[in-house]
Amino acid sequence: MASLAFTYVTTNVIGPGTSEEQFEEILYGCDCSKECSTESGCSCLSFGQNYDSIGRLVALIDKSANAVPSVIECGKSCSCKKACSVKCTNRVAQNGINVPLEVFATSDARGYGLKTLHPLIKGQFVCEYAGEIISYEAAESLLRNLDADLSKSNYIFNLKEILHNGEKIQTLVDATRKANLGRFINHSCQPNLCVVPVRYDFIVPHLGLFCTRDVQAGEELCYDY
Repeated sequence: MASLAFTYVTTNVIGPGTSEEQFEEILYGCDCSKECSTESGCSCLSFGQNYDSIGRLVALIDKSANAVPSVIECGKSCSCKKACSVKCTNRVAQNGINVPLEVFATSDARGYGLKTLHPLIKGQFVCEYAGEIISYEAAESLLRNLDADLSKSNYIFNLKEILHNGEKIQTLVDATRKANLGRFINHSCQPNLCVVPVRYDFIVPHLGLFCTRDVQAGEELCYDY
């Protein structure tokens, strides 16, 4: 069973092999003077509307969408924080967990798992997979240690992206020592969550976990590793 000994963090932090410089590459914010939308010309929504009026990921509820793209949310450098009358609808993942979740011991020797205590709807944000941003070399070292000690679990998430300009990038998140509830989400070939890269403030992505279907209260949360 996986260890519960880790430091809780709400979002990604600097880990082995990375530097503060990687977290200093700031995304340019929008200069919206009214509600952020594609119609208003919000620069953060140049690739389309990310969320609907109740915060669901549009790409997951739009039947005409061919794929789930990465998301750029408005951030601290955006002017919309003051311009939007109530709250900016393009700020969802950065608000963190807002549904009751529970860690539990599974009955089929899979260790711990995570379940929701409230019903969830398709497209809803659940949490991010948070941990330490590590280098490729640090990940290789960790994996060698895991090969030598099979009692330890692998919490490294390897995110590979092809950006709109064709550039290929890789982000490694290790939830071994520092993590949030996302580290307890198990694999399933019939998942109810999917991972979506979400960016705000900095170029380093967050791994957002969104519902791919409606989820009942008490149901275990899973995604396809």
